[in-house]
Amino acid sequence: MSAAGRTQGFTLVELMITVALLAIMAMIAVPSFTQFTINNRLQAKAEELKSFLQAARSEAVVKRAVITLKAKDADKWIAVRPSKDSNASIRTLEINQAEAKLVAANTSGSAVNELTYYANGVVKAPVNFTICHDKKAESGYQVSVAANGSIQLYPRGKQKDNAALAKCE
Repeated sequence: MSAAGRTQGFTLVELMITVALLAIMAMIAVPSFTQFTINNRLQAKAEELKSFLQAARSEAVVKRAVITLKAKDADKWIAVRPSKDSNASIRTLEINQAEAKLVAANTSGSAVNELTYYANGVVKAPVNFTICHDKKAESGYQVSVAANGSIQLYPRGKQKDNAALAKCE
């Protein structure tokens, strides 16, 4: 019999080299995949925040009423329609603190716990919302609400005028 006819499989060395190469490729891919997943979750939460703000503004204009957004905890904002009898909750936005942190600040940088939309769609004062993971500004998002009530979601790691997001707390 010739040598070519006797070989019927892989040697242990060939198998070990293949497994080692697969392990190296997996070690390179896992961190990238983890960061990709974090970035996607942050983007989804930023878009959810924008939708939450747009719904509150629309509700104020359509119902011709004042709508107030209030921070209930570090991980929860609610939209309410104040009335004489009670504060009727319209919508809730929840942020899992393990995945992202949401911070609201006015134009001078002071923390804000409330945003009010009037019946004409304008706000009481402009607010910038920042949503981040592990205080990393390069992967964070900023959503700003202008005085006229317009809402802007900036690209990842950017803020107004395409400048880099300064801080993420």
